[in-house]
Amino acid sequence: MDYSYLKRIISILVCLSIICGFIPISPLPTAAAAPDLVNKPSLVEKPEKFPQRPAQKTEITKWRSANARQFINPNGSFTAEVFQDSIYYQDESKVWKDIDNNLKTSVEPGFAYENGANRFKINFARNAGEGILGRFKLDDSILDFSIDRSFKDTRNN
Repeated sequence: MDYSYLKRIISILVCLSIICGFIPISPLPTAAAAPDLVNKPSLVEKPEKFPQRPAQKTEITKWRSANARQFINPNGSFTAEVFQDSIYYQDESKVWKDIDNNLKTSVEPGFAYENGANRFKINFARNAGEGILGRFKLDDSILDFSIDRSFKDTRNN
């Protein structure tokens, strides 16, 4: 019995699990992952640190974290919106920016498309037959993926 087809399927599943391992999935931030949430001032301790009451609900951008944003309401109360997945990423200057995973034209040579803005960069080739199919880049780490053209279909023999 020829197990090459099974080996190919297992190889694809292993590659996909490695790629998915780079995607951060965290239900709630922890003290180690989001120390800015733990060290926020208390309403009782230092009320003079909070912004003045706005005319409408206003985001307090300096309180952002990867998956949460806080607002001050017109009545002086605060609202926190916490998300299961990240909605912001920190740029090089440690400023929280909106994540944009829409595809746009790539500036990376050899690739046609890339994601908009995130802490990682993903590039895609225009066609599957152009060598490297995609590239995942996070900090100084790069993971390229392509199609193995050496596979021979033996089902019709």
